[in-house]
Amino acid sequence: IENLAFDIVNNEIPQKTLTEIAFSQNHAPIERHIFIFDTSDYEDSDERVCQFAKKYGVEQFFMRFALLSRSQMGKDVWERWKITPPPFLRARASHLKKALISLAGPANKQGRIAADNICGGDSVFKGSQGSSVIKIFDMTAASTGINEKTAKAQGIDYDKVYLAPMSHAGYYPGGSLMSMKVIFEKGTYKLLGAQITGYEGVDKRIDVLATAMHAGLSALCLKDLDLAYAPPYSSAKDPVNMAGFMIDNIAEGRLKQFFWDEADSLPRDGSVVLLDCRTPEEYSYGHMEGFINIPVDELRSRIDELPKGKPVYVHCQSGLRSYIACRILEGNGFDCYNLSGGYRLYEAVKSDKAAAKRAMPCGLEKQ
Repeated sequence: IENLAFDIVNNEIPQKTLTEIAFSQNHAPIERHIFIFDTSDYEDSDERVCQFAKKYGVEQFFMRFALLSRSQMGKDVWERWKITPPPFLRARASHLKKALISLAGPANKQGRIAADNICGGDSVFKGSQGSSVIKIFDMTAASTGINEKTAKAQGIDYDKVYLAPMSHAGYYPGGSLMSMKVIFEKGTYKLLGAQITGYEGVDKRIDVLATAMHAGLSALCLKDLDLAYAPPYSSAKDPVNMAGFMIDNIAEGRLKQFFWDEADSLPRDGSVVLLDCRTPEEYSYGHMEGFINIPVDELRSRIDELPKGKPVYVHCQSGLRSYIACRILEGNGFDCYNLSGGYRLYEAVKSDKAAAKRAMPCGLEKQ
C-alpha cells in the first residue's frame, strides 16, 4: 500500500496506482477493485478528491468504495491496511445502518451470493434500500430508501418535496393522481428515499427512483432522466422529472417551502401575509384560518392589496398555482414561501379526508 501511495495535491500519480488493487488475504471477500484515497490531512479534501475523479474518470470506484462501511469490510481489514476514507466518502457510508428488511428480493440475492461463495466465487452483499410495493384494494403504496422519521433519527440534515402528479397525460382518459414524497440530503442533494401512494403508475416511478438511488445519482439528476413517454403511460414531464425540477428550483433559490405541519403555527397577528390563491369556489369548500383569498389569475391586478415588507406564505390545492403566484410576487419584490403538497395534502392529513383521485393540470380537483 505504501508503494502505491500518490499525491493528489500535486497530481503526482504513479501509473501503477491506476491499476486494480485486490484485497484477498485472510478475510472475507470484498470488492476486488478499489482505489484508496487518503486526503484527510487537507481541509479541502472533498474538492481535491472530486477533481481527481473528474480528471481520471474513476467516479464508479468512488461510488463502490463509498458503499462499503466499516462493518461490511471488517474492522481488522481497515486496521491492517490503515484505510482512511475521505470525509465525503465517510459521510456517504454513514447513511448505511443495520436494519431488518424482510423482503424476498434481498433474500434471494443473498441466496445467490451464498452459492457463489460456496463454489469459490467472491460475491458480496452490498445492502438493501428496502424497496417495496403493496396493493391495498384498488390503491398502491410503494417506498424505497429511508423515510423522514428515519432521517431525523439518524441526524441527517435533509429536505423534502411533496407533489401530486397525474399517472399519465391529463387529457388522456383514465389517469389518476399520485401522492409523492422525495427525501434528499441538504447540500449534497443525495437521494435518501421516496414514498408514493396512488393507483396506476406507482410501481414504475418507485422503481425509477430506486434505480437512481442505487446508481448514486443526485436528486438534481432526476430532472434529466430520459424516460419513456406516450399519453396513455406518462406525461412529457414524468412525475420523477417533476420531482427533479422542484428540487432544482430549491437548489437554485427559485423555491422556498413550508410544510403542512408548520401551517397552523404561522403567526396570525399580521406580521406575515397568508395567501390562498385558489378559486373562490375552492376556498368556499374549505380553507385554512387566516388565509385571504386572491386567485392566481387575479394576482397581478390585485397585488397592491398585499403589504410589502412582510413574508408571504402561499398555497393552492396542489402547489403548482401557488408556485406561479410566488414567482409573480417575487418578481414584484415580495419574499414568498410555497406550501409543499398544497391544501390537498394539508386537508388529507389534518382532516383525515381522502384525497381526490383526479384533477385538472393546474391542480384544480374534479369533484
